[in-house]
Amino acid sequence: MPLRNPVLFSYPLNIWLGLLALCLLTLQIGIGTRLLKLPFWLHTRVVWIALATVVAFHGFYGVELTFLAPRAWTAAPASECPPAAASAAVVPTALAADASPPPPGGAVGDVDTAARRPRFWDLVGRYHPALVHLPLAWLLLLGVIDFMGLVLGREEWRRWGYYTLVFVAVSVVPTVITGLLRARYMNADEITAPLIVIHRTLNLIVAGAVLAALVIRVSRRGRLSGAARIAYLLVVFAAVVLVIISGSYGGRIVYGPDFVPF
Repeated sequence: MPLRNPVLFSYPLNIWLGLLALCLLTLQIGIGTRLLKLPFWLHTRVVWIALATVVAFHGFYGVELTFLAPRAWTAAPASECPPAAASAAVVPTALAADASPPPPGGAVGDVDTAARRPRFWDLVGRYHPALVHLPLAWLLLLGVIDFMGLVLGREEWRRWGYYTLVFVAVSVVPTVITGLLRARYMNADEITAPLIVIHRTLNLIVAGAVLAALVIRVSRRGRLSGAARIAYLLVVFAAVVLVIISGSYGGRIVYGPDFVPF
């Protein structure tokens, strides 16, 4: 049974859960780095539990919206669709690709169920919305770590930058592959198609920037200084900015072109 996803202030609950998770993550980092003058027991006993709880609920809604709710809404009459789905426009236009045209002289209900199932590579591409959160989170975290370690000179942060960059690079590969497959099998209209092109182009640039940053870091054996340090930081911060912009286009693809008001 699909989870209820109520609409609050014109946006579905899972969006607010994501923003709350981002705020809690910022609070956790701020307390842990002593940038915020708050009791440290909040960092070790309270904030991380709240963050894990919010992320878990956000993840459940993400799985439900991506894999469960679309099939239920596609099979049900329009009058039975949840109000939150209609107002939030959470059903991707790609769902039209799941439905096969009715056979000659037959009704829609006569179509074999197996004919409506997505093909293998289409099914692989549908995991893109679930995987995309991994490189996004790792890349934003890398920006914070590199700023603290390479800009502010915090040695304890500097050594974690390399490992975080490796996590970014590893998570980018399946995300790019599933994203390209999803774009290939989407039945996009004249409004969604340009958004997909921009989203895909920006993410390919981000993937190239991550690869370039990894090459710089490996070639310097983790010892960044001078021009190499400046080039590395420019590449990483550019990737952070571009992935945020790309994410806004991803939101437009899923929730409609007016999802982001700018």
